[in-house]
This record gives sequence, structure tokens and C-alpha cells, in this order.
Amino acid sequence: MKKTALVSALLLELTAGAHAATINVDGTTCTLNDAITAADTDTATGGCSAGSGADVLELPIDGNLILAAPTGTINTEVTINGNGSVIDGNDTGRIFTVQAGGNLTINDSIVTNGVSSTVDRNFAGGVRSYDGQLHINRSTFSEHLGGAINFTRSTGSITDSVIENNDSYGAAAAYYNGGLTVSSSTVTVSNSTISGNNTMSGTAGGGGIYVGNYDSAVSLNMTNSTISGNTSVNRGGGISHTDYGNGSTISLTNVTIIDNTSNVAGGGIANDASTITISQSIVSGNTGTAGSEVYSSGGTVTVDDFNLFGFNNNAGVVGVTIGASDIVPTEANVTGIVDTTLSDNGGATPTHALVTGSPAIDAVPAASCASVTDQTAKNRPIDGNVDGTADCDIGAFENPNPDIIFEDGFE
Repeated sequence: MKKTALVSALLLELTAGAHAATINVDGTTCTLNDAITAADTDTATGGCSAGSGADVLELPIDGNLILAAPTGTINTEVTINGNGSVIDGNDTGRIFTVQAGGNLTINDSIVTNGVSSTVDRNFAGGVRSYDGQLHINRSTFSEHLGGAINFTRSTGSITDSVIENNDSYGAAAAYYNGGLTVSSSTVTVSNSTISGNNTMSGTAGGGGIYVGNYDSAVSLNMTNSTISGNTSVNRGGGISHTDYGNGSTISLTNVTIIDNTSNVAGGGIANDASTITISQSIVSGNTGTAGSEVYSSGGTVTVDDFNLFGFNNNAGVVGVTIGASDIVPTEANVTGIVDTTLSDNGGATPTHALVTGSPAIDAVPAASCASVTDQTAKNRPIDGNVDGTADCDIGAFENPNPDIIFEDGFE
């Protein structure tokens, strides 16, 4: 009995030691930089208490934390609860770096003004995960130089978040993008918007997203999301996808891809020897010298699942065979399909609503609907064209029934 009690006591002590610590960050007594060091080393640092196990950093409600230096590397499990705070990198360097053993979750934060270094300036000014894990929830990444977010040999997710108005560097930004880079990683993106990002010069591709598999397989699964208003000096204004022989797949389900521009090919999507599956998505109103909507050079682009491509009877695709269930609309331009203004239409992230009479409304039979909700968290399907049958809409946005004036039931 005494031996059993002693073992139980030791196990309880070890378990208690592994419990997470909560570190309260106020930006002055306990800075974010010191809090991350305390969490990573389990040692009190500056005015911050010591971390222990998987730590939680609580930021002030709607605070404004201006960093004097990058936060350093993260090699342990850390959750940052931003509570609406701005984390301003002050152009001092990359804000967050996650390495092997690191697992960073960022919640409810506005992360801005990060700059990747002159040494590895291809790899994001906001956050880079290298052989680690990264999860971003209900957050905004904006105004970063060298790209916003980079996954390299990592796993992670982006949910209910916005990646906007970020830029790559110049010629040294080869093959990397302004918004999100997924390199030899497995990443899911849901209910998120990627807009207004740019690759500025050189050979950089993928204004919104770049996906590549330099030394191992890569997978990007994107649902109920919007890619809009991104530009690239090279291929892929919205998405650029390249396979270097290690296995590379992208799955796009209920994604709206509009108003992206490539100076070369694939204004919406550029695919090079890779595999892409597009389901119940809108790819329209993009600009490129070849394949304005989708340009595929080798590889496989699988469609025929109630997609909408192009406008004015022109699908705008090269290297892609449009399927029988897909739509090539007769509308003269994209404004007959979606509202081209990115707006707050409900939910956590901005979206492009469908215009009255859009061919995307109720175009997917209810039995074939791929998602049970849309990007704004509305349930699918809805009878958006008031024909008495509730079917699903193509793209990220499910059109409300126009007969319902107020969704709460009050007029």
C-alpha cells in the first residue's frame, strides 16, 4: 500500500508539473517577447512568470503591442489568446518563428508589420513554421513584407482568418508569395479570406497562395474560403502550384476565386505538374495572358463537380477539360455573377455575395452539396432563387432567401 501510494504521489507530481501555465502579457511589465521566452524555457523572464508544459499567453483585451524585436524561436507548445489585440512587429523582423518541437496556436489577434530578414527574406514576415505545427484562428495577418505566413515541412490550419495586403520581396522572393506559402507541408484552410496580396518582382509566383513540394509531399485542403484581388508578376495571381516530384495535391471546395491577376498565366490558378481538385467553386473574373481563370501545364486538374468558370461563354482555362456539371456562364462579365466588392456579409471574414439572378445560385442539387455551411456560417442549402426547392450555391457564399427580410424573424 505504501509503495502504491508513493507511486501515485510521484505520478501526481509529474502530471502537475506538466500542466500548462497561463502568462498574462500586458506589454510593459510582461512583454510578448519575454512571455514567449518564459514559455519556451519554463523560466521566469523579465516580468513574466515561468512557463510549464503547454503554456497559454493571455494578451490584454483590444491591446496594442508594439514589438522592439522579433519574438524569437518557439520550440514548445504555446497558445496566444490575443483577445482582439494588435501585435505590431514594427518592421523589426519576422514576428514569430516555430521550429522542431514547436506548436503555436494564435487566436483572436491582429498580426501586422513583420519583415522577413535579408538572409531568408523569402520566408514570411508574419510567422514561419519550420518542422513545427502552426494553427491560426479568428485572426488577421496584414502589411507584412516577405509574405505573411509560411509553412515549411509542417502541419497546421487557418480558420476564420484574413490574410490581406502583404507583399513579397523583389527578385529574391523567387517561388514564394505575398500571402500564404505551403511548402512540403499539410495545411487546411477554412472559412478564411486571402486578398490584396502581391508578388512584386522577380520570379515569385502565387500572389495569394504558393504551394510547392521541394523535398517532401505537400497537401492543401481549402473549404468555404475566398481568394480575391491578389496579384503576381509570375504565374498564379490567386494560387500557384508546383510539383517537384515529391507528390503535391490541392483540394478546393466551395472556394470563390475572383479578381486576381497574373502578369504571365493563370490569373486565378496556375498549376505545374501537380494535382488539383476543384469542387463547387467559382473561378471567374481573373486576369492572365494565358488561362485567365486556370492555366495547367502538366499535372491534373479535376473538375466536373458543379463549378463555375469564366464568363461571357468563355471558361478561360488552358489544360483543363470542363465537366458536364460545370457552368460556363453567359453573363457578360463577373459582375453578373458576384458582387465584386469584398464586404461584411456576416460571419468572421469578408466575402463576395452573389448578385440577384447569379447562375451560381441553387446550381448544386441538395443531394450533391459538399458543405453543410458557407463561409459566413449560414446553413446550406437555402432556396436562394425562390423556386420552392432548396439547393446549394456554388462558391463560398450561400445566397439567403430574398423573401426573408430579417433572419431573426422580425420585420
